[in-house]
Amino acid sequence: MKKSIRSQLPIAIERTKKKMLSDPFYEDIAREKEKIEEIIDLQADMLIRYTDSSTLDEQLCLSFFKRVSLPYIVVIKSVKMIKKELIYLLQNQNEKNQEEIILEVERFVDDLINLIAKSYLKKESIKLLDDQKQHSRFENFLLFRSHKEWLEQISAWFQQNESVPFPAIDAKSCLFSKVLQYPESLMVCMDAKLCAYLHTLHELLHESATTAYRYAVNHEYSQAFFMLKELLEIKQKFESTLKNLYYLTYADLESSFFKLIDLYTYTDKRQILTLIDIEGLKHLNEIHGEDTLNEILDHTEKTLRQFIHPYESSVLLVRGLSTNFYMLNLEWPQEKYEKFFQEIGSVLPTSMKVKDININFSYIMAAFELDPDLKYTHEELIRIMWHLKSRSKIQRQNLKIFSEEQKSRIQEWLKEKYYNIDFIKRSLAESAVEVLFQPIVESENRKIVAIEALARIKHGNELLNAGAFIDTIYEMNKIVELDIQVLEALRQKISLLHKFDGMLLVNTSPQSLSDSDYIGKLREFVDEIGAENVIFEITEQQALQNIETIKSLHKEEGIHFAIDDFGSGYSALKTVADLTENGMVKLIKIDGSLIQNIDKNEHACKIVEVIVKMCETLQAQSLGEFVENEKIAKKLEALKANFQQGYFFSPAIRLEEVMLQEHLPTQRSQAFRATF
Repeated sequence: MKKSIRSQLPIAIERTKKKMLSDPFYEDIAREKEKIEEIIDLQADMLIRYTDSSTLDEQLCLSFFKRVSLPYIVVIKSVKMIKKELIYLLQNQNEKNQEEIILEVERFVDDLINLIAKSYLKKESIKLLDDQKQHSRFENFLLFRSHKEWLEQISAWFQQNESVPFPAIDAKSCLFSKVLQYPESLMVCMDAKLCAYLHTLHELLHESATTAYRYAVNHEYSQAFFMLKELLEIKQKFESTLKNLYYLTYADLESSFFKLIDLYTYTDKRQILTLIDIEGLKHLNEIHGEDTLNEILDHTEKTLRQFIHPYESSVLLVRGLSTNFYMLNLEWPQEKYEKFFQEIGSVLPTSMKVKDININFSYIMAAFELDPDLKYTHEELIRIMWHLKSRSKIQRQNLKIFSEEQKSRIQEWLKEKYYNIDFIKRSLAESAVEVLFQPIVESENRKIVAIEALARIKHGNELLNAGAFIDTIYEMNKIVELDIQVLEALRQKISLLHKFDGMLLVNTSPQSLSDSDYIGKLREFVDEIGAENVIFEITEQQALQNIETIKSLHKEEGIHFAIDDFGSGYSALKTVADLTENGMVKLIKIDGSLIQNIDKNEHACKIVEVIVKMCETLQAQSLGEFVENEKIAKKLEALKANFQQGYFFSPAIRLEEVMLQEHLPTQRSQAFRATF
């Protein structure tokens, strides 16, 4: 019987080789004819050995097909073609035991196909791990991590000849099902349709893995191989769906985070919201650049994630837009949380070496326990956390709001905030912005040399100080609108302003100097009042951020600028020096927080003295703000500050009242105007 097979085998192999090599389909798949020939020759060698010993060389088969890049279906097709040709040749021999010979061929080829399938099964199972490399960006996310160990165990079982235990678990018992209840998972799985599809795929994933395992255990490797292929396909769909969910979530992560909080408000779960913010971030950005800033944020995030990892079943950390980091703790008793809060403060990095520069920084932290009887909007929670952050800065300590009394005060503040927001919206919509003017006097003779325009908001018969609402105005992104309305209010008084023989000082915000509409209105106003009659106040930081706009306005319109709040903490001395040297800035206003203390604080007095001398060196005039009494006025005079401003001389008043004041500027005594 074997003799008959052996005699016809070379012919069957050659006929198979010839047919396959002449078929364009196989040529396109294999690309190289040598690969097809190599496969067929190996199969011929194995068939010949089988006819000699009646056994297949499993190790030879496994080692060879592990290296083969041809698709499984091509290899199996070649084996079946050899079988077909061999049976055809044997049928034409008219052997007595022909049926037995054909059955023998059938049995052998089936064994060979099964062995080939086993080889491909081992090779294909590696893809369970290789595919994970495609998702490296997501590998640390909770839902991606939850299947990693399970897939590694499946791959190991198929590759190690079934010598290790198979992780035969159903979808319900899987770690993935457990972590689906974690905050991160719930935040990601808020798209109902995608999440329902994800659940279906998850069940199919476990079913196909178990089926592939059962086939392999029964040595039905061909069926096991196809089930493994199905497992890989389902895995790809599963991970693709997960990616889409994460992309949707992280496209607006902060909103997703607060949607989750909103979802939890419909449960009885206790929620504690924490804010973690790096102090002076803008300052760090200006000095060290955005790349360095991102390195600091990345390092901080990594530290925080390592710290909260053991608590991920009840803690969620996200990187925010309105602040650096938000964190949500679920079902944490106050005592446990306060210890946790303290530990976070101790693990946060406070310095980092970037490009051989050691950068020091600090953090602001604030925590707020949500009232379970109240429903907060996204905007309300952000406002509350900003409010707590502001209080933390002022008090120089991290804040935690837990008591009913504290929560009640927060609610009162929130109501007032909402009233302020409505009031500001209504006032700006009705153009209810007015301006008052505060006189500026010369230190030497206390004559009025200039006036500063200060925004006020009409409220019935009252004019409310816009400064009381300034933080809210910035939060609402309404500062440009306010600045434009200030210019409009000044234009309405242009004829009276022309009768005032001193200078007019006008404040402008960083956003306004970057806004084309505002710049257009500013140019119109300067054309009407005359560039020689007005000075625009900017801060040090504004000078640094808007240097090109400042240069352009000075060159094209002849506009001059004053540095406001100098010495308030932000330092851009080089920029200020450059602007004074180029004639764009000739007045520096010393921050009021320093002036208020010079009569009783020697340290503040020395700082003011240094600033005044610096102004002399830069050939710029110095002005002390917030002069509230005679002692401060005399101290500034002794320090040789050029000008003074404050309630001691006059509050902000109407322009008509300014014109009635004594000691108005005259054309012969105008040191202030002469400066410009």
